[in-house]
Amino acid sequence: MKNWHSVYNFHPVGQGLFTSGMLKIEGTDPYWWVFDCGTYLKKHQLDLTKEVDQLSHSVAISRTNGKPRLDMVFISHFDRDHINGLLELLAKFEVGRLVLPYISMHLRISIAMEVKARTFSEWQLFVIDPVKYIASARDVNVERIAMVLPASTQIPENQDRLPFISDDGVVIEPPPLRRPTIVDEGYIADSYPVEWLSPSARFNVKGIWEFVPYNDSSLASNATASFQKAIEKLTTALLDPAYPGNREAVKASMERIYNKTFGASPRLRNLISLFVYAGAIDCGTTTRYAYNTSNDLTSANWEFLNEYCWPHHLWRYWSYLPYRVSGPKSLLLTGDGSLSTKRQLKQLVDYLGQPRIDCIQVFQVMHHGAKTSWHDDVARVIAPEFSVFCAFPFGSHPHPHPAVEFALRAHGPVYCRTSYGFALWQRPYC
Repeated sequence: MKNWHSVYNFHPVGQGLFTSGMLKIEGTDPYWWVFDCGTYLKKHQLDLTKEVDQLSHSVAISRTNGKPRLDMVFISHFDRDHINGLLELLAKFEVGRLVLPYISMHLRISIAMEVKARTFSEWQLFVIDPVKYIASARDVNVERIAMVLPASTQIPENQDRLPFISDDGVVIEPPPLRRPTIVDEGYIADSYPVEWLSPSARFNVKGIWEFVPYNDSSLASNATASFQKAIEKLTTALLDPAYPGNREAVKASMERIYNKTFGASPRLRNLISLFVYAGAIDCGTTTRYAYNTSNDLTSANWEFLNEYCWPHHLWRYWSYLPYRVSGPKSLLLTGDGSLSTKRQLKQLVDYLGQPRIDCIQVFQVMHHGAKTSWHDDVARVIAPEFSVFCAFPFGSHPHPHPAVEFALRAHGPVYCRTSYGFALWQRPYC
């Protein structure tokens, strides 16, 4: 087996989420990926831009052709604090595959309507029709889009699967589906390549690494036929740029229907959030790690991360941050997902399987550590060595909640805000 190592990097962008990673296999260019790219407060947009620029530099100098290329970009959901930097990211990188959770049109419309404006912004156009936007955008180079269907989706036995040939070192197992019948408008753009991932699908990267996306679409069952019929006409009017009527009235009508069906709480919209498990396919392989808080992951220091010293502001977590550890180690990214009930937690465990759960070492705490997304059994079941809080405690929605911090006090709490990030380097013994 060839030598390989990987890096996880949580970028300091305040209350938001921007995570990148790199898999380096001996003798090959590194495989770079990103999970979400956004921040909540306007004053932190400069931090986000700085991190995107720095990542672009690090990626470019790591590749033999010197191009800033991301092999995989995951988007957990469409809230602005998770994707308001996405279009900036896509403008600076070539992207091999953009992975999105499948969300029905009426929910995408409701998210876009949260922005009070008479005309649609670029962000709103992307939310409403992501495939069409990516296919038509002049400054965006995304080779393909992968859609993750809800975990509860029942795939017919006779559903056709596409013949899948990997041209980027990634194999989708099982192969993608032909466009399923449950898919509504907004995901079709002529011949633009869209991969439809069935529940349980995973990305196998060169036989060494795997990404397992999990779309917990908890609100899908509430979208009854009568509800969809009620908003169909309003949706058509809202998306028609030549609509002669009052667009604000159309949006207000849709909000009333939406809130009557789903409730007015924005927390409900966050329930539809992609989880992603990332780790070695043989996660029981003995591994070696070194940790640091530098985001400057250039080719010059990949092999020397162990020479960095811990900043003084992390001294109190020293007992939770060993210099080297061994055993199965993987990462669970949760976005703004919810694990607030035993049922949701069990569904996640059943979906990923207990062996993967046992391998999780680094856990991105969902929804910035919000109590409404948390169940105390999570700490016991996931039992991570590191719990990463991507939160800003001084905003209008201060996170994390003290009860969540307390529950994870013995699981290496690390805070990624705006002054520092958190990086993890991993390489198996060979």
